[in-house]
Parts: sequence; C-alpha cells; structure tokens
Amino acid sequence: MQKKMNTLVVSTLSLLITNGCTSKFVEKELNQKVSQEKSIRSQTDLTNESDRVLNMDDQLTTSQKQQLKALKDETRILSAEQNAESLKLRSVLMKDLLATNYNRPEVLLIKNKLKNVESKKVEILFSAVEKANIILGREIYKHERYLREMNEIYE
Repeated sequence: MQKKMNTLVVSTLSLLITNGCTSKFVEKELNQKVSQEKSIRSQTDLTNESDRVLNMDDQLTTSQKQQLKALKDETRILSAEQNAESLKLRSVLMKDLLATNYNRPEVLLIKNKLKNVESKKVEILFSAVEKANIILGREIYKHERYLREMNEIYE
C-alpha cells in the first residue's frame, strides 16, 4: 500500500513539474504569436481573417467547413448581443456617474451587471472552442469540462 502511495505521489509531482515547464514554454509561444497579430484591430478584421484561414485549410472536409462557419456566425451573433448590452450598461453608468443625484447602489448594480455580461461573452467564446473541437474530432478533456461545469454551478 505504501509503495502505491509513493508511486502516486511521485507521478503527481512529475506531472506538476512537467506541466509547469510546459506552461512556461506554451506561454512564451503564445506571447510571440499574439505580438505578431498586428493586423487585427476590429471585429471586421477578425471576421475577415477567420474566413481567410477557414477557406485556406485543405485538411478540413466540406462538412467541417460548413459547420465551423455556422458556429462562427452563431458565436458572432451571440457575442454581438452581449456587446450591445455592455454598451448600453456603460452608457447608463457614465450618465449615472455624472448625474447630480448620484445613486451609488445603482452604480454598483450596473458594475455587477457589466461583470456578468463580460463573463457571458467569455463563456460564449469558450463554448464555441469546445464545439469547434468536437467538429474537428478532438477530444474535450474531462478536467476542462469538469472545471467549466463547476464554474457554471457557482455563477
């Protein structure tokens, strides 16, 4: 029993150390990629670039391309709805901040609603990533799904 426990501890520590090193390498690569994305300045730029990349990929089937395009369009619409709500809330917030009869509880409520809207935008994106991985035939890692479900429970 002790031998199994020692093996488990060593395996867990090895995994943590490996993940730590991998994380630094992945972060460095990601930072490099992000710094090279100078042409993306607006939603239109992003839409055009994603269309270009999707159409150029010869490894995708016609069905996958159609599904990914539909997912991209759905995600864009859902995100646009949240963006519109965010803009409305920010407009009301600005007006409330400048009002002579400043209402702190209302401002706090607006801030909370803004957090929720921004969180929803991120959730829409993460959901689209999961759906895209399914379309592409990639496994959704169980721990990622578990963490997402736990996050939804506590929201």
